[in-house]
Amino acid sequence: MIGSQAQWATVVIALICGGSNLSHAEAPERGFQSPGAPRGPLVVYLAAGMGAPTGIAGLTIGYEFAPSWALETGFGLGLTGYQFPLMVRWYTPILRDAGPRRASLSAFSLALGPSVGLISKRLGLNVPHDEGKEVDQNGLYAVSWLNLEVAWETRAFWGGAFRVSVGGGPRIYDNMSELCTPAVPGPDGHISVTSCDPPHLTSGPRIANSPAIFYVNFGIGWEFGR
Repeated sequence: MIGSQAQWATVVIALICGGSNLSHAEAPERGFQSPGAPRGPLVVYLAAGMGAPTGIAGLTIGYEFAPSWALETGFGLGLTGYQFPLMVRWYTPILRDAGPRRASLSAFSLALGPSVGLISKRLGLNVPHDEGKEVDQNGLYAVSWLNLEVAWETRAFWGGAFRVSVGGGPRIYDNMSELCTPAVPGPDGHISVTSCDPPHLTSGPRIANSPAIFYVNFGIGWEFGR
């Protein structure tokens, strides 16, 4: 009788210990080790894009404030001047490794938030404007967009990170487009080249005149805090 009770006690203890070990193995680690996102709570990207929230070239910094959720900001330079975004990003994993850390190697994400572009002579930037139009060269001219972004992101076990994203959204504020009135072709059908219409690039005020913007963005960087 005593031997039978001892055997049952051994079985119960083994099950409890085994369950505890299993729970420990399955428990996600802190930060981007959580099942909903890639590894590392902090990531910094060098970004390059067309119409992107950080402009043609810039820097993006993201921090996971809760599992699967990150807050991102940054700065850059684009055709509408200095760029400053602020976005909230939600992650869901696509591919995991099979190691004990159970880290997500790749993830799909959605991001939402505003960005603003600023031009001013006092910021060291040229202010495009119509010929003969008097403008305050030291005034601050801005355009802001509400961006919705879809992205794919991957992070290597050694800390490297890569992201490609597409997005767009409506204009929500603008006092920049007033610098340039809509271009009108001359009698010969051509538009004269002014600071509003440079020969190779679209000026910031012309972009600000659009009711919505669409963009593509690429980022390469490094994660921290693993």
